[in-house]
Amino acid sequence: MGEVLAIKQRRLGDTALWTASLEALSDLGFSSIDIAYPTSYKALFESDPRFGNQYELSSDLLSQWNLLKEIRQTRYDAILNFHASSQTAFLTRMAKANVKLIHHHSRTPRYSKFSSTIPHLGMPMSA
Repeated sequence: MGEVLAIKQRRLGDTALWTASLEALSDLGFSSIDIAYPTSYKALFESDPRFGNQYELSSDLLSQWNLLKEIRQTRYDAILNFHASSQTAFLTRMAKANVKLIHHHSRTPRYSKFSSTIPHLGMPMSA
């Protein structure tokens, strides 16, 4: 399999739950898994050998622009945006990828026209 980028811009609890999804991704045999997360969680991921490039998300506009330029240089096979904010949804839309999955964090299903279909969107399921 090819390269995948996983993005998560939420609080600590959601980030801790994200680790189960990252574990599942690492078992799928991608050649590379890159991740993007808030700077404050760097210590949680920085020494994890499963991940290639690690991008730090910031609210600073210049930092976001530089991050977008860096991410666009890699043509990802898939970008998975977990609990997307408007900021990370924009980042996903602008990046180059064959498949883009944008999951907005809301109680009711919220579809993005820029995202591939997400099965069972809005249905509570076991992690």
